[in-house]
Amino acid sequence: MMDGLDTYESTYPLFPADNDTSNYANELRTVVAIIERWLYSQGYFYQNYYKIPMDIARYPVDLLDDSDKHGRSEKISFPLLPLIQLLVNLMDQSILKYVDSGIAPSALLAQQTRYKFITYKNTIVFLKSQGINVPGLKAQHLLLYPEYLEYKENLANIYLDNDLEYFEEEEFFRFTKQKWLDLFFHIYKTLILERVVNPKPVQKEPARQIYEDSEFIQYDKIDRETYVEANISRFPTWFYCDAKLLLWLEYHYNHQKKVLWPNERFEKIQHFQELSDIDDSVALVTVTAAYCPYLREQLSDIYVFPKNVEQKVHNACTVVQSWKNLNLSFDIHPQTIVTANKVKVIFILTYLYDVLPNFYPTNEVVIEAPLSESATYNLNVQNYGNVPIQYIALFFGENSGLFKLDSTMLIIPGGKSKALKLTYFAKKVLNASTILVLSGEVGGQRYAKSQAVSIIGVPQTTCLEEINLTVDTYEYSKRTLNIKTPYGKSYRSKIFLCFKEPKSYNDLHAVKFLKDNYIPREIDFSATECEFAEKGETSLMMSTHFLSQGEIKLYLYFCNDEIGDFCVLITVTSKLGNNLIMDINVELPQNFRKPCICRKGFSFYCPKTFTVHVPSKNTFLMESTERLAENCCAEGTLSLVRRFYGTPVVPRILKFYLERFPQGFLLAACIFDDEIEFSITENKQFSAQQATLTISDVTSDDTVPLVLHWDQDSRPKEAILELNSVNQGEIRRHKLIFPQEEAVNSVSSNIDNLLDNNHKE
Repeated sequence: MMDGLDTYESTYPLFPADNDTSNYANELRTVVAIIERWLYSQGYFYQNYYKIPMDIARYPVDLLDDSDKHGRSEKISFPLLPLIQLLVNLMDQSILKYVDSGIAPSALLAQQTRYKFITYKNTIVFLKSQGINVPGLKAQHLLLYPEYLEYKENLANIYLDNDLEYFEEEEFFRFTKQKWLDLFFHIYKTLILERVVNPKPVQKEPARQIYEDSEFIQYDKIDRETYVEANISRFPTWFYCDAKLLLWLEYHYNHQKKVLWPNERFEKIQHFQELSDIDDSVALVTVTAAYCPYLREQLSDIYVFPKNVEQKVHNACTVVQSWKNLNLSFDIHPQTIVTANKVKVIFILTYLYDVLPNFYPTNEVVIEAPLSESATYNLNVQNYGNVPIQYIALFFGENSGLFKLDSTMLIIPGGKSKALKLTYFAKKVLNASTILVLSGEVGGQRYAKSQAVSIIGVPQTTCLEEINLTVDTYEYSKRTLNIKTPYGKSYRSKIFLCFKEPKSYNDLHAVKFLKDNYIPREIDFSATECEFAEKGETSLMMSTHFLSQGEIKLYLYFCNDEIGDFCVLITVTSKLGNNLIMDINVELPQNFRKPCICRKGFSFYCPKTFTVHVPSKNTFLMESTERLAENCCAEGTLSLVRRFYGTPVVPRILKFYLERFPQGFLLAACIFDDEIEFSITENKQFSAQQATLTISDVTSDDTVPLVLHWDQDSRPKEAILELNSVNQGEIRRHKLIFPQEEAVNSVSSNIDNLLDNNHKE
């Protein structure tokens, strides 16, 4: 990780002097600052900030009580050296048995020197057993200068150390600072970088929770590893972990770029060459979006191909803000990304490689509640480790306001579990979704493995109230609806309607939109919004003007973004009035008195057959259509419609208008079709050979012949012929009026008299 430094100006094994302004010195000072910030955030969980070497090498004697400072030797718990505390934080408490000096710490120089020397000596041996071998490092190199002098004078001969270095204080300061820096680099490389990026298959992270990887994470690992192995040869001189981190970025960049920016033009496969390629933050954006898809909208708002430093800074600010939203613990400044120092980049990428996959939603929780009510769900979170962990709960998504937790902070003792109470408020008509993130990156104790859960809130849209109405077809009517909100308070709501339970907001149609666009409709309301009084009550005027028959279920939604939504179901049954019947005079054949000759099926030669001349035009529908136009059409359209009252032009204008609106179902355009097929309703009095009757031009004044067969023994007087349109709700009823027998005899007698008179003449 240090191969990017200019070693030509090296002062090794001494750290550069304060007045050294070489590139090497400046780079090394930057590295020290990076290490110190990493120790503060990741090593000590924001509890202690140690400067190298003076703070990191100092024993916290101020934490000892008076008896401790005088060397009390009984077995009690003492504060740990900062280095030992770091190893405990990075590994676990079990390391203490390998580094314990068996000596109590003390504020007295001689005893403190001996305590620290033996502890460091044991620590170096332990670190070597873990593969951490710092060339030339000795325990005395990690002491403070007074302690180093004490070691030389009183301890070196005890430990047979004849190879003593001689330093002045300033020189020793530079020497020990370099040694501490080397030590931390080796610790980071082995315990962090290699363990995270290239872990051994049998190695397990201690004191962390155990989870099964989601399908996405499993696929991501397999596919990504395949990509790395196929491309690692492009970096023959690189340290394996460094190359793998860069290829990890490259893999997700090529997979996410078209997801985030579908309209941009990219190379099919983009290859990264250097770690500094992250300076525009685009690769960091794509890898964050891969594991946190709920942040895509925020992350996509960047310059995909930045042209200057200002645009790069904007990108860096965007991605850093997204990490802050996740409560990531690593301290990253936007300018750090733009400058892209190699060491800092490796620290950033290693951290992201370790924690970002934990933020991908792995589970889904579904909560159901009646609309306008709430329901709760207990999320059980287990701590499988032996030290306490803490989570902060975060919601992501536009519906996050519909969910609430009893607490946003969750502290779980080692080996215990806790329930997090989640409440869903079913205030919206449609399913509400949010992402609940339990970020374990909370400072003050060991970080926990974060989790993300997809929460789905399902409103049970059973209507609070059902109103049943019956109206006469072709007649205009008004009704007052008394509505009461379940929220029991005074507020204003918008009115929406739909004819089925909505699956998206596209299914809801604002009454205001329908009115503003003058869309012809069979149901209308006097207002587009309603004001609920203090007790949550209001009245609403509803008008109906049905051109079709049948039952319609209307879901009326009252919506307020802050208060919530609720629904009233209105069932309207449109019935054709008994007075809306068209008369048809029927002529019977002269031989009608003769018996039926039908043997197998319908015979047109049977004396019992007769022809009904069915009017093509439904005059009730035509007249009602004109009245509907008066109520719904815009003034400009209405002036045109009025010119053609009584002609086929009116329904054709309305049909043209309805077919161009997606809300055409509010009044089916097919009701104005020129050609309509009708089914013939079965009747005990007569039968028809054909099951349907097609009228090719329903606006014509002509008639369409229909042959029927009389099935009764008695002579017909009156009968009802009912025709139902096949594709929409038009029903026609015709009263068939047959000539009476007296009238027939009178006509026959008159004809006979005329024939006799002609014969005599």
